[in-house]
Amino acid sequence: MVDDKTIDRKKIQSMEAELESLRQENLRLRKLQERNMREGMAQMYRVEPVLKESREMLARRNDVLLGINRMLQEVLSTETDEEAGKLCLNVLEEITESRFGFIAELLPSDRLSTVAISDSGWQACRMAGVSYTDQLKNLSVYGLYWRILKQGRSMFTNNVCSHPDSLRTPEGHPELASFLGVPLWSGDKAVGMIGLGNKPGGYNLQDQDLIERIGPVVYEVLLRKREQKALRDSEERLRLAVEAGQLGVFVWDGESDTAHWENEYIYKIFGRTYEQGPLNKEEFMQNVLYSRDRPKFKRGYTDAIRTGCIFSVTYRIRRPDGQLRWIESFGRFTRDPENKARQLIGTVSDVTARMQMEQCLVDTKEQAEAASNAKSVFLSSMSHEIRTPMNGVIGMIQLAQRHISEGKVREYLDYASQSADHLMDLINDVLDLSRIESGKYEPDIRPFSVAEVARSSVQSFMPVAQEKGISLEAVVADDIPSQVFGDPMHLRQVLMNLVDNAVKYTEEGRVTVEIEKAESQRPDAAAVKFVIRDTGIGIPKEKQDAIFNSFEQIRSPSQIRNRGTGLGLTISHKLVERMGGDIQVESSEGEGSSFFFIVDYDIPQDEALTGERAGLAREMNQPLSILVAEDDLSNQIVVEELLKECGHEVVLANDGSEALEKLKQGNFDVVLMDVRMPNMSGDEAVRKIRQGYEGVDPDIPVIALTAYALKQNRERFGSAGFTSYLTKPLDIRKLEDHLKRISRPNDDGSKIIQS
Repeated sequence: MVDDKTIDRKKIQSMEAELESLRQENLRLRKLQERNMREGMAQMYRVEPVLKESREMLARRNDVLLGINRMLQEVLSTETDEEAGKLCLNVLEEITESRFGFIAELLPSDRLSTVAISDSGWQACRMAGVSYTDQLKNLSVYGLYWRILKQGRSMFTNNVCSHPDSLRTPEGHPELASFLGVPLWSGDKAVGMIGLGNKPGGYNLQDQDLIERIGPVVYEVLLRKREQKALRDSEERLRLAVEAGQLGVFVWDGESDTAHWENEYIYKIFGRTYEQGPLNKEEFMQNVLYSRDRPKFKRGYTDAIRTGCIFSVTYRIRRPDGQLRWIESFGRFTRDPENKARQLIGTVSDVTARMQMEQCLVDTKEQAEAASNAKSVFLSSMSHEIRTPMNGVIGMIQLAQRHISEGKVREYLDYASQSADHLMDLINDVLDLSRIESGKYEPDIRPFSVAEVARSSVQSFMPVAQEKGISLEAVVADDIPSQVFGDPMHLRQVLMNLVDNAVKYTEEGRVTVEIEKAESQRPDAAAVKFVIRDTGIGIPKEKQDAIFNSFEQIRSPSQIRNRGTGLGLTISHKLVERMGGDIQVESSEGEGSSFFFIVDYDIPQDEALTGERAGLAREMNQPLSILVAEDDLSNQIVVEELLKECGHEVVLANDGSEALEKLKQGNFDVVLMDVRMPNMSGDEAVRKIRQGYEGVDPDIPVIALTAYALKQNRERFGSAGFTSYLTKPLDIRKLEDHLKRISRPNDDGSKIIQS
């Protein structure tokens, strides 16, 4: 048996073994703890820089956010980009501890313009007696600026003087010890820069990173300030325009059917006060809008809604004070995404004065037209009343001259003939000028020979020139087209007026009409230059601008032996203008004058055409049987004697009805028909002839004898059925020539020849 001592010893040994095991485990744990402590300390030392860097990054981000927040708060009170830029720079200087700062933009010319300088920077740059502002608006891009803008790279240096791209600051600029520059971007293009300088201790990458982060915000602030200023300027211009035009502005809400009046002028226009407020639709339509204008207003409103066009209506309103005023409204509807009209936004203006002026102009125009018509009627009547007795006077003188060839009586007749011709010239000039000034100039466009017109115009004055002993000739260049399309009658009138003056005022030497080709602006046209030169008395320089005025003469009437109306140059000037030219003069007193003008003529495709249309000419070599319808006894005698002198047989009729009876009874070659006769006028008689009245030959040539010398009567004679017409007083040479050239009318009876 095992005794108790043996058992106790085993327990003790077992316990000792267990204690030893515990000591070993405790030692192992202590060593493990020491190792863990050593590793923990090492890990802590490794994490501390990261934690520090994170804390610094958070601080920088906080600085950025605080800086941005301060800038955004402070720039709210600024008006311009320069003020906003200054506030931004003040914040950037504060958070970077800089002493100088600026913002500049790159101009299209690749030069820098300073947008803003910080307050401290401006104080540093201010120099007594030096205009530094102009320099700051136009800086060269060089040195560090070039590196920043052209390379698009941020950079800083803490030793500006020794940097290879150091800045050459203008005289008086504060010295830069350190400098930080960051480009400003618009998309991928550098458009400006932020520059900071003179930070105590110098700049580092953290400063550069800070400005790079804030830079886009600064640029955005500047852009927004510029946009806001542009918007304010635009609104101010619009306000001034509205005020200048005294426009009332309104908004009409279609859904709520209410109006909003936006300014004081609309209240003044409608005669209401602010307390009364805007008109509602029912009150406006029923009590204010003039009843006769309601359909027009509704139509304009409906069309604007339906088509989207501008609402534009002129209407009348009755104001509270009883005044009837004209209003003009313009507007346009805004629309929702479904294209439904929402609001009408527009303007109203009081146009009463304008409408009254327009009505006054209409009344004045009608009165002027009535006066012009009355003038035309008066001139037409006076032309007839004067020419009818003048026809008798001149005709009797011509008859007497045919029978008396010498002696005192012949001399008296020649003087009387000259006076009568002068009187007719005066009458014709006054009528021509009146016709032109009233806008009744009607060109007779047809093919003609410029050379023939020029030579015939000169030939008319050859006897006078020979009598005075001066040379008179027409010189036509070889390259002048043989035929052109134009108005030969009025060209002849201009040339004869100018040649008449040249011969009249030239006592010795020569008068030359030169026709030469000029440069035309159109390839299918010929520009012809007409020059009338003389070696006469010339025109004083001070009177050269006045000679084209009506009744203007270069000498007083007492100094002129030759009589004139003073209208020839006026008429010529106006006729040339209507031909598309401009008559000019070059003259030296005592040396002569040159009048010249250029006219552009179309060229006929076939220059073989002559000035007369085919079939219009028929030589009359045998005596004619002529019926003369004329109610004036003296004119009857003149016409009858002149025609008999030419060998023709003459039968007289006293009015249109008698002429028709004689045509029924006899066989005549031609009829000379006075237009204005009692019982039946010449117009009525010729219409009956063209209708074949009771067997009368409807194709017989009928020549109108008329004292109606105004051009507009030409269409009247043609439409009545006359073959041609001659104006009184009759010229025997024109009458003889006319009888040779008459032809039967076209089928429509509209063809008419003028001699």
